Amino acid sequence: MDDGRGDSVLLASLASGNEGVARRAREGLREARYHAVGPLLSAFKDGWPEEVRKKAREVLDVLTGDLIEALKGSDRNLRRKAAEALGEIGDGRAADPLAERLGDRDRSVRMAAATALSKMGDGRGIRFLFSALGSRDEVVRIHAIRALVDAGDAVVPELRKGLRDPNFLVRCGSAIVLGENRVREAVPDLIEALGDSVASVRMDAAVALGKIGSSEALSALRKLAKDPDATVAYYANWAIEKIYRRKG
Repeated sequence: MDDGRGDSVLLASLASGNEGVARRAREGLREARYHAVGPLLSAFKDGWPEEVRKKAREVLDVLTGDLIEALKGSDRNLRRKAAEALGEIGDGRAADPLAERLGDRDRSVRMAAATALSKMGDGRGIRFLFSALGSRDEVVRIHAIRALVDAGDAVVPELRKGLRDPNFLVRCGSAIVLGENRVREAVPDLIEALGDSVASVRMDAAVALGKIGSSEALSALRKLAKDPDATVAYYANWAIEKIYRRKG
C-alpha cells in the first residue's frame, strides 16, 4: 500500500469483470495484511460502488482471521500491528484474542490490544487503559490518555470516578482526558478536584476547566489563582482567561 492512486486501483480491481485481475487484487491485499486495512476501510466512506464494498467486506473478513492468527506470532511488531489493525476493523471475532494479548510480554502489544478493545467498546480494554493511567511509566500513561481520549463518551463515567482515585496519577490522567474531550457534565467533579491535595491534580483540573470553558468554574478558579504553588496559580489564571475569551 504505497499511495492513494495504487490503493484506488486495487479497490477497483476487486470488482473487475476479469477474474484473474480480481483474484490478484484479493491476493495482494491479503498479503499486505495490516497495510491493507486502511485502503479496504476507505471503500466504505469514499463513494465506492456497492460491488466494490461487497468485495472489500469479503477481503476484510478473511484478513481478520489472518490478523487474529498473527496475534499469536513471535514477532512483537507484527503482533502490535495486527492488534492496531483489528481495532480499526472492529470485528467482534477479534475481541477475545485481543483480550488475551493484554497479558502479552511486550508493553507495546499490551497497549495496542487495549486500545483496539476500547475502540470496539469492550470493557476489558477500557479497564486496562484506565488502570494504565496510574502507571509510573510515562510512556504507558501518555498512550493510555490518548487512547481514552479517542474512546469518547464510553469512558466518561469511569473518568469522573477517576478524579477521586487514591492514585494521584489516575486523578491527573482523568482530568486531562475530560478536558481534551470537553466533557461539560464533569465540570462539578473538576471543580471539586481544584481542591486536591496534590498540586499536579489541581493544575490538570484547572486546565481541563479552561478547555471546557464553563463559567460555572470561575469562582473556584479565582480562588485557585492564589494557590501557593506558582504553576497551579498560573494555570488557574490561564483557565480564567480562556473562559472569558469563550464568553466573548
